[in-house]
Parts: sequence; C-alpha cells; structure tokens
Amino acid sequence: MLRVTCLGFSFVFLLCSLQAQSLPQEAEENKDAVLLARIVDEFWQDAKKTGMYRDLIDSEPVNELPDISENKAKAEAEFARHIVQELRAVNLDKLNHQDWLTLRILNWETWRISEEAKYYWFFFQITPYISPIPLATQVISEQPLRSSADLEHCLMLLGKYAEFIRNIDNNVHEQARRGIIVPKAELPIVMRFLSSLIEEPGKSSLLPEARRFGPGITGEQTASFRQKATWIIRTKINPALTELKDYVAGDYAKKVPSDVGASQYPGGKEFYRYLVRIATTLDLSPEEIHRIGLEEVQHTEEQMAAVRRELRFKGTREEFHHYLKTEPRFFPKSPEDIEARLNEYLNRVLRVVPKYFLHVPKAPYGIKRLPPGLEAGQTFGHYELPTATEPRGIYYYNGSHLNERSLLTAGALLLHELIPGHHLQANLQQENTALPAFRRSSIHLAYTEGWANYSSALGREMGVYENFYDVYGMLMTDMRHSIRLVVDTGMNAMGWSRERAMAYMKEHGVDSEAQIESESLRYSVDVPAQALAYKLGSRKIWKLREEAQHQLGDKFDIRKFHDCFLGSGSMPLAILEKHIEWCMKQADSN
Repeated sequence: MLRVTCLGFSFVFLLCSLQAQSLPQEAEENKDAVLLARIVDEFWQDAKKTGMYRDLIDSEPVNELPDISENKAKAEAEFARHIVQELRAVNLDKLNHQDWLTLRILNWETWRISEEAKYYWFFFQITPYISPIPLATQVISEQPLRSSADLEHCLMLLGKYAEFIRNIDNNVHEQARRGIIVPKAELPIVMRFLSSLIEEPGKSSLLPEARRFGPGITGEQTASFRQKATWIIRTKINPALTELKDYVAGDYAKKVPSDVGASQYPGGKEFYRYLVRIATTLDLSPEEIHRIGLEEVQHTEEQMAAVRRELRFKGTREEFHHYLKTEPRFFPKSPEDIEARLNEYLNRVLRVVPKYFLHVPKAPYGIKRLPPGLEAGQTFGHYELPTATEPRGIYYYNGSHLNERSLLTAGALLLHELIPGHHLQANLQQENTALPAFRRSSIHLAYTEGWANYSSALGREMGVYENFYDVYGMLMTDMRHSIRLVVDTGMNAMGWSRERAMAYMKEHGVDSEAQIESESLRYSVDVPAQALAYKLGSRKIWKLREEAQHQLGDKFDIRKFHDCFLGSGSMPLAILEKHIEWCMKQADSN
C-alpha cells in the first residue's frame, strides 16, 4: 500500500488529426501547448501552497501544518472549477500525445477535487490509515535544522501543532453532531492511536533526532532548542491531545454505532459511489464490482486448487489451509525474521529486473518495522517515498502478532511494495523531469495499486517464486484482493454486516483472525473503496498486456510494454488504455 488521484475521448480521431497536420498548423499547435503549460503551472503553484509532502521530498521549507477545514476544501473546489473552465480554451486536436495526456489527467484531477468538497464531513480525521496527524508529525520532525533560523522555524511549527490538534478535535465534534461517528469496532483502534501520540515530552516523536542537527548548530543552541520544544510539547501539545482523547473516550464513545459501512450515514451511499469512482477511475457501480469480485474469487479458487494438486496434498482445501496456519516453519520467530524473508525475495527479484525493465529509479530503498503505535491499525504496513531527510523509499512492515503473520505471503508483499511495485513505479515517476510537476506527484489508486498487484503476480513469470509454496503465497495475496471486491461493496453498499464480511473472508481466504479483523475495518471504516483499486487495476493491466501481445505478435517486448506503462506516470485507467494504444501503434509502425 502506497501512503502519501476518466474522461473519454476519440483517440482514433486524435491520431488521424496528428498525422494529418501540416507545417502551417504548427504555430497554432504550439499556441495551445503554451496555453496548456500556463494553466498547468497555475494549478501546480496553487497545489504547492499546501503540498507539504511534496515539500518534504524536495527539501523545501514547510510553513504551515495541514489545513483540514471545510473552508479550505471549498476553496480548493472553487479553484478546481476555475481550472476546468480555463482548460476549455485548449484545442485537444492541436496537442501532441504527452500534452494530450496532461490535459486529460488534469481534467480528472480537477473533477476529483471539485467533487470532494461535497463529502468533506465523511472523512474521519482520527483513524490511523488516513489521519493527517502522522503527516503533521513528520513535517515537524523532518524540518531541516542547519541554522538558528531553522531552529526558530521548527519551534514556530511546534507552536502551531496544538492548534492543529484542536482543529481536529472541533472536526470530530461537528462530525458527531451530524451523526458521522466511527463504529464501535473501530473505537479501540482509534483510542490506541490517540494514546500513542501522547508521549513523554523529552522522548516525543516531534523532537528531531540528534543526527538532524547540522554542523553549524552548536551544543548550546541544541540544548536551548530542545528545552523550548519540550516545554511546548508539555504545556500545549500534550494537553490538546489529551483533550481530544478524553472526548473520544467519553461523550463520543457513548454515541458510536454498532454497524459499519459508509451507507449507514446520511448521504453515505452517494459518498461511497464517489469513493468507488475515485479509487477505480472506472464508471462501475458497487453492484457490478461485487459481481466481478465473486467471479474473481471463483477463478482464484481454481488456481489455488491446481497448486494444491502440484503439491500432492491429499486433503481438503480447509485441511490444507489449517496446515498452513499451524505449521511453525511458515511463521517468524521475531520481527527480524520477517525482514530477513523480505530481503531474501528482494535479492531474488533484483537478479532478473533487467530482463523485464528498461529503466529503474535512482532512489535507494529499505525495509523497516512500523512504529508500534501504528501496528494495531495497519494490517501489513505501507510504503513511503524518499524525502530529503530519509532519501530511501521505505517499506514499513508490521512486526506484531508473529504467530498469525505467515511468511508465505512475504514474496508477494515485497514485490508489491518495493521492486517492481511501488518503489520502482513511484520513483521512476518522481524522477521523470520530462513530465509536468503535477504529474510527477499524481497518485491514481487503480494505476498505482493495480501496478503493485500486477507486480506481485509478475513474480511468477520472473521466476522469483521458486517453489509451489511461494506460488501459493502469491495466490493467497491475490485471493485477498479478489475478496476485497466482494466485502468492501458488501459492507458499504449492500447491507452486509461486518460479521458476514468476516465470515466470507474466513471461508475463502487464508488470513489470520487478527488480519481479518483489521482488514474488515479498513474496508468499512478507514478507507472505504480504496481496496477496490488493487484487483480492478491489475485486471486492466493484464487485459491491456494481452491485447498488446495479440496486436504485436513477435514484435511484442515486455520491457517496452512496461516502459510504456511506467514512462508517463500515474493516470486514470481510461486514459491509460488510450496511452497503451498509442504506444502499441508506435511499436507496430517500427
């Protein structure tokens, strides 16, 4: 999971118009490209004002913490509508392929932003997966500290942190007034998360590590800074966090609903349909996705049965899964065992990357354990892009509940999160200076998570999975992604209880009880619809690849196909389809 977004067009007509252009038309074509570049820059300059994660990556100073206000959401929506209006003046027929992609992607982004403001009150600010609190903490703890001015700047941000927490407190109060409250099953996770934020001032995560202080900072300056920062944490920040935690544990907790799912809230059905559109970038209803999920579960069941036959297992599926859940050799004895297994698969895949990819990113990568305070709310972990202070892309794995954390899925997880998954895709995009800045930063879930899911399955073709247990572990992961289509839509749109969803996950998957409990809350509370992106995205990629292989025959080159997919960055799937068509047309003509 990468932590840190389709419009149709007659592409055949576009190709014909590009081919038919003559030299006298070039000036007009350039005019439209120049106009588009100006609009794109206007959009990007506005986005940078609050794009603090982008600033962390670029080592630029951050002057404000996340603005979570409704006024901010409304202002962003109004600006997005302004950009849409400006884009109407650009003649699509006069653009080259990359500019055409830029315009269509920007149209999608502005639509998403303009619509999101309608659903402002549905987004929870206190659930671990999507809370802005970890980002605000990261902003402060990773501020550059090279001069006395930097120290004062960091203290200024610390002073704003308490206000930021109080704004979240106000948001939670107003949500509750509107009847939008986290379900009862999620409350213990929220409480653990909030409690983990209240730390001893001298050991707070908000305090920069010693290695962060530059050589120009004296010991006396460091001591003075830490004294002032500790005072702010003790007298302002911790009291604000305590007040938020106490409210959630008190009056708020008395109102929590027993049910889960977005549709239980007033207007929740429309909100969920919006989330489905954003996550999948496809025009599919929850009911259609549910049906696709049932078909994919059945298909994956058949694949897993075939592997069990290869393993010559004589018992039932249930007996085999019981064996996988109870055989000690499939489980780590320590968190370090998990990390070692992940590194083992990393070494395997690195040996064969050149056979499948023309380019790899320059950014280094690494594997670390999640902070314990986040492990209860994140089933597996997440990947974070490199920043100026952490130049490696890091996959943070969950090292808790070792007796329920099967090592069989470590290979699929590694390929999904690092190479050739999130790290390779996201950093090729970040490092591609030929793309407009906003496209280097764009994340469209069906593209990014779809690619990561495709990468896990690609490991079989790459020879990374060296035995049938490896393959079965990959299929266990794929089954989870298929199941998500069924239970996410079930709980959020079709009236399924969490108990029914968990029973379905238990019947068809191989996840542990702890994982099922965590994942079912992820789908129904933390980030509804997000989990739909994985399988629907990878299905589309495999379909596009099959069509390209059929069209090109002997001319098909897997490295060039991957280069086409990765070379223009993240985009909605409908736009991706036209982009792949364009690439294959170029390949076919050579």
